Amino acid sequence: MVAELCNLVQAHLPKKEQQLRCEVQYSELNVHSDVMGPLARMDLLISSRPTPPDDRFKPRIAIEVKRYGAPKKLIAADLQRLAALKTAKPNMRAFLVVVAEASLPKEFVNTDGEAISKYVAIPDTELFHKVRRVLKASPTFRKEQIGVAQYVCLIEVLPKPPKSVRPKTQTAPPSPQKPVKKTMPR
Repeated sequence: MVAELCNLVQAHLPKKEQQLRCEVQYSELNVHSDVMGPLARMDLLISSRPTPPDDRFKPRIAIEVKRYGAPKKLIAADLQRLAALKTAKPNMRAFLVVVAEASLPKEFVNTDGEAISKYVAIPDTELFHKVRRVLKASPTFRKEQIGVAQYVCLIEVLPKPPKSVRPKTQTAPPSPQKPVKKTMPR
């Protein structure tokens, strides 16, 4: 699955400007966290090629890939590693690709087969994730086929959402006001 995604990404990268690498250790990017061991690796890393006088690649995008059938704790662990990366390298983008085969990934897709586009807190971090895109394949898109279609979900790890989309805190409803009687001059 990772190899196929790698081939698809590689085919669409501008080869003179960007490089794709597989199985890159997080420690190579100076990312260390309690949620990852010293040999933790990301599935894919897209970097900008060096330009003189700088002779180093600049990491831009990290991608982890998981099957939806994997234990939920493994999906959560990938999100936490990507959150650690995003915290250490805020200018990088971090994505999780979840592939669901003949099942509805309920955490990321609603009952109509569409992306759940809300910010969701990543446990034990201060970051969030949001489904950016959902692709589905099915012989028919009738309602009864939604649960058995094939899904690919692109999920991005993000800092705190903008205030305009943050969940509002619960406030007490305004107290009803008594109507004011105005006397009319005679």
